[in-house]
Amino acid sequence: SEEPPAIVARISGTVGTVVFVGLVLQGKFPKETLPVLGIVPTLLGAAARVPQIVMNWRQGHTGALSIIPWTMAMAGNSVRIITTLAAIDDIITLA
Repeated sequence: SEEPPAIVARISGTVGTVVFVGLVLQGKFPKETLPVLGIVPTLLGAAARVPQIVMNWRQGHTGALSIIPWTMAMAGNSVRIITTLAAIDDIITLA
């Protein structure tokens, strides 16, 4: 069974997301700031890796993690970045 704080955090995050999406869909969120939302997944993804990095540093190893999946993920991300840069000319969209 999960600890109560984890459940509270998940419920709070879900409710916050639903409210935010509702505001965006109703047009109550400033449209000028919508392009900035593209960076949110990147920031959340980077922040989500911090606890794993800290744990690996303290343990002095990465356990079962392998260089092969990491390399494949990096290659895929690189291809995604290159194709996006090649396909989009709008600097606002790229930001």
